[in-house]
Amino acid sequence: LAEAWRARFEEGRRLAASHVFTSPTAYLKEAEKLSLPEERPGGGFAAPRRPGGSREEAALVGELCHRVLELWDYARPGDLEIPLKRASSALARRHPAARWDILTAEARGILKGFFATSAARDLSRCEVLGREIAFIFPHEGKVVRGSIDLLCRQDGRLWVADYKTDARRKNVSSVSPYRRQGA
Repeated sequence: LAEAWRARFEEGRRLAASHVFTSPTAYLKEAEKLSLPEERPGGGFAAPRRPGGSREEAALVGELCHRVLELWDYARPGDLEIPLKRASSALARRHPAARWDILTAEARGILKGFFATSAARDLSRCEVLGREIAFIFPHEGKVVRGSIDLLCRQDGRLWVADYKTDARRKNVSSVSPYRRQGA
C-alpha cells in the first residue's frame, strides 16, 4: 500500500510539473510569445501592438463584445446601446483606468459589423442551447479545458460558435489561425 501511494505522489509531481492543463487556444499564446518585437523609430524594440491601442485594450474590447453576446437575442436583436453600456459599466469597475469611451466605440463597430454578416443571420435562425458552457476533456496526455461561447442547433445539427474580435478577422470565413482550436 505504501508503495502504491508513493507511486501516486510521484505521478502527481510529474503531472504538476508538466503543465497538464491547457486550453484550445494555448498554441496561439505560444505563437504570440515567439513573434518578433517591432523596432522603434530611433532604435530599440517594442512589443507588437494592434492598430490604435495595446494588447490589454484589445483584450478588454474582446471581453466587452463577449459580454454583450453572452446575453444577445439573435432572433430579436433590439438596441445595442443598452447591453454595451451595461457591459462596459461592469468591466469599468474592474478596470477603472481604461479608456471606456474609446473601447466601447470599438466594440460597437465590431458588433455592428458582425450583426451585418451571414453568420449572425444564421444564428438568428438557430435554437440557442447554451452560452459560455464549460468543457474539459483529455487530449494527448493533457487535460484541455475552456468554455464554448455559443452552442446552438439548426436543422437537427449542433453548432459550436466561438466569437473572435481580433483585427485579422475581416472575413468571416478567414479562420485558418483558429483551425486547431476548432479541431
